Order: sequence, then C-alpha cells, then structure tokens
Amino acid sequence: MKQMDLSSNNIDGPLPPIPAECLKINLSQNKFSGTLLSLSVFKILALSFLDISHNQLFGALPDNWMYLQGLVILNLGYNNISGRIPMSIGELVSLQTLFLRNNMLYGELPVSMKNCSNLGFVNLGLNNHGLGNR
Repeated sequence: MKQMDLSSNNIDGPLPPIPAECLKINLSQNKFSGTLLSLSVFKILALSFLDISHNQLFGALPDNWMYLQGLVILNLGYNNISGRIPMSIGELVSLQTLFLRNNMLYGELPVSMKNCSNLGFVNLGLNNHGLGNR
C-alpha cells in the first residue's frame, strides 16, 4: 500500500499501525487520541506526506524526525500537542510545508530549521506563549 487515507471518518482510539511501504498518510479529521510517540511512521524513510490534523493527539512532539528525510508536507494542526518544537525538525531537508497551527506549542523555533531550505509555508498560529502568535 503506497497511500493510506482514513480522513474524515470519526475514527477514535489510538493511531493505527502504518504499513512500512506507505508514501502518503492522511489520518486527518478523526478522533484519534494518544501521543505521536506511538506512531510507527518514523521507520518509513520514503514517507513524503503526513497529515494527522484535526484529531485529539496530545503530548510532546517526538525528537526523531531525522528519519523522515523524504517528508515534504507535515500537518499536525488542530490537536493538543504541547511543548517545544524539537531540534530534529530541522533535519527534514525536503520539507516544503509545516502546519502546526492550533496546538499548545511554545518557545522559539529551533535554530536547526535553517536547514529546511525548501520550506515555503509555515503556519504556527494559535499556539501557547507567543509561538506563531506575533
């Protein structure tokens, strides 16, 4: 399976297992809960699209994004993700779109994001303590 699209289904519970050969994953607009630490995508080196927006995810962003070198679009907006954006986000050198709007993130953007030279769209609005609110 190269693409997995379970969007807009009101599925609840933990994030599902992801087949290792997936290139595009859309789990948006459901009721998935739990943390991103349980997400198995960090073993999918060729993953290019990940959208888990509009769910009920919580906890911190994991710090193992360096394994997703092919990721072009990352959308985790409209969840309850908290904490700082980890340094390893800056290792997503193929990233073009980063959407983390409406979570509970805080702090400064990591200096490592200067490595994301393909990044053309970033939305960090509506987070805590000033991140993306200025």
